[in-house]
Amino acid sequence: MPGEIAHIQVFGQHIIILNSTKAAVEMFDKKSVKYSDRAVLPFVGDLLGNRHSLPLLSYGDTFRETRKRFHRVIGTRAAVEEFSHIESMEIHKFLKRVLSDPERLVAHLRMTVGSIFLRIAYGYEVNDENDPLISLADKAVDIFVKASAPGAFLVDLIPILKYVPEWVPGAGFQTQARKWKAVMDELTDVPYNFVKSQMEAGIAPKSFTSVLLEDRMSNLSEEEVLSIKWSAASFNAGSADTLVAMHSIFLAMTLFPEAQEKAQAEIDVIIGPDRLPTLSDRQSLPYMEAVAKELHRWYVVSNLGLSHRASEDDIHDGYYIPKGSLVFANQWAMLHDPHSYSEPIEFRPERFLVLEDKQPEQDPRTICFGFGRRICPGWFVFSGLRVLNTMLDGRFTTC
Repeated sequence: MPGEIAHIQVFGQHIIILNSTKAAVEMFDKKSVKYSDRAVLPFVGDLLGNRHSLPLLSYGDTFRETRKRFHRVIGTRAAVEEFSHIESMEIHKFLKRVLSDPERLVAHLRMTVGSIFLRIAYGYEVNDENDPLISLADKAVDIFVKASAPGAFLVDLIPILKYVPEWVPGAGFQTQARKWKAVMDELTDVPYNFVKSQMEAGIAPKSFTSVLLEDRMSNLSEEEVLSIKWSAASFNAGSADTLVAMHSIFLAMTLFPEAQEKAQAEIDVIIGPDRLPTLSDRQSLPYMEAVAKELHRWYVVSNLGLSHRASEDDIHDGYYIPKGSLVFANQWAMLHDPHSYSEPIEFRPERFLVLEDKQPEQDPRTICFGFGRRICPGWFVFSGLRVLNTMLDGRFTTC
C-alpha cells in the first residue's frame, strides 16, 4: 500500500494523490472550503463550453445554486422513490431487448442508460434505438470522455494555446473543438426546448427540467436559462459512469457464478417466481443489497475521479499544499485497502452482511461517489439504479 499522500509535479503543476479514506475525509470533508474548487480545463471547459456543467463548475455562488437545484429534485432518498418507476420501466425494456437479441448487449445497455437520462432530466420517452436524442446523448458522452481525458490535449497543459486561431498550423484541436462544441450545444438546447414546448402545451411529465422551470418560464434571465440547461445536461456526463457500472454487473455475475446463484436463491424465496423485484424490495433482499455494494467496491468506475483544486495554501499532516494544487482521491486504493476490506481483490458480498460474529465492512458508497462538497448530488438515484439493475440481473441470468 503506498503512503497516504503522494506528490508529483508536471509542467510546474503540483498534483497530490490521496491514497487513504482518512486523508480524503480530513481534506475534502473537514477542510472543504479549501478543497472544493475544480481545475480549469481549457479544452473541455472553455472551448467546448462544459465549464457550465456541474462536474466542472468552479466553486462559488453558481456552483452552490446548481447544487441546490440537484438536491431539490434528485438529492434525497425520496427522489429515489419518485424516479424509481422510470428506472424500473427502462430496465424492463432492456431485459426484453436482451432476450430478443442477446448479441447486442452493449448497444442495449447504451440505449437504456441514455433513455433513463432523458426521462429523468427532460421527461422524454425513447421508444426506438434510432431516436435522434439517444444518438445525440450517445455522441455527447463519447465526446465528454475523450475531451476530459488527462493529457489528451496540450491546451490543458498550456492554457494560452486556447487563443491560437484555428488556421494556425498545429491548431487542429481548435477544429475538433468547434465540431464537438456544436454537438454539446445541441445537447443543451434541443431537449430543453422540448420541455418548454411540452410545458406550454400543458402536457409535460415531471422531470428535472420541468421542476426547475415551473412558474419561472417567463422571467428567467439568460444566465439562469444557461445554468438550467447545463444542470440538466450534467446528467449525461454521469451516464458514462452509469454505463460502465451496468457493464460491471454482467461481468461480475459471469466471473462469480456462486454469487449469482445465492442472489437468485434469495430472490426465489423472498419474491417468488411471479414478478420481478423492485427497489421497494431492497430491505427484504440483504444479499442482493450486499452484491450491489460489493460491485461499487470491486469494480471502481473512476479510479481517481475529477481533481479538487486547492483554493489557498494549506499545511496538512506536515505537508505543504500550495494554492492551485490539484488533489485527487485514489478511490481504487481506498476501496482495495486491506485495512478496510479483508481480501480486497476477492469478490465477496458477504463482507457487507450483518452477522452475529462480525460487523459489516465500510460502505463503499461513502467513497465511490466522491467527497466533501463535490460528492455526486444524485448518488441516491444512481446507487438505486445499480441496486435495481443488480436485482433484475440476478433474476434475468437464469431465465
